[in-house]
Amino acid sequence: MTTPISENPAVTNPMKALTAQQRKALSAVGFYRNQRDYGATWMLGSTRFPASTIEALRRLELVKATSGGGLDLTIAGTIARDKLKGTGNGNG
Repeated sequence: MTTPISENPAVTNPMKALTAQQRKALSAVGFYRNQRDYGATWMLGSTRFPASTIEALRRLELVKATSGGGLDLTIAGTIARDKLKGTGNGNG
């Protein structure tokens, strides 16, 4: 079941809905193309993230697996990342 983007709290208010580790991982998925799944951890750029953090982002429909074995942001993930960066917040 898919949650509409306008009703997904991770998109509407990512600072409140995501943990600090999830916010950092979301930014890393959007920034780094060098991504590797090591089973219990994911290497995004030069930073390791627990697989549970990535799985939480998948459940929130912010990231998806790519055919090459990496990760990519969904549309919802891109909106959440932009809000975290301070762009796309609707304030001008």
